[in-house]
Amino acid sequence: MFEHNGILLDTVSVMNLYASDYIEEIVRAIPCEIAVSLDVKDEADYIFVGPAQNVTSRKKAVDLDPLHQSNVLTLIDYYTEEEATNIVNLAFEGMDNGEAVTCALALSRDWSIATDDRAAIRALTRLALPIKVVSTFDLIDWWVQFNYPDRNLVIEVLRNIWIRRRHKPESSHPLFPIYSQVLSINKTSDKQ
Repeated sequence: MFEHNGILLDTVSVMNLYASDYIEEIVRAIPCEIAVSLDVKDEADYIFVGPAQNVTSRKKAVDLDPLHQSNVLTLIDYYTEEEATNIVNLAFEGMDNGEAVTCALALSRDWSIATDDRAAIRALTRLALPIKVVSTFDLIDWWVQFNYPDRNLVIEVLRNIWIRRRHKPESSHPLFPIYSQVLSINKTSDKQ
């Protein structure tokens, strides 16, 4: 059963999803509201999209406006006084601005957050905040479970995230066996 009232994406998750080239399809598949704060939207400025051998040779701007305009993604552009106080407190605890905003909004709205930022996850654990945390790969796994995309498409998504963001699922994650195929493909193409 899906147990999330809504999910707020942090900067790292937005950039990883955007790097997949299938952010819209993935977000549409999630059976709850997905949102980002304007702070996160501003922080997620670009991803690398050059060829695999030199991925940093080209950049692509992260543009969330089409997703917002088509009601796929909600943009949160206001904070309550309580949320503003929590943002300051979380930043004081060492969180980056995007993560502090995301966590403060999730805390007051009883939403979950999607993050791959290990420092933010450690801070949430240390502070024992009642926020459910999911990863980008959890979102992708839900997309796979709910939409049944072709296996080659899933491989492409994982490959794009690996090449453009150097991010991979943990070995215990359900997507890791498919990701292992991505590594095999990359090793084969590197030899050619």
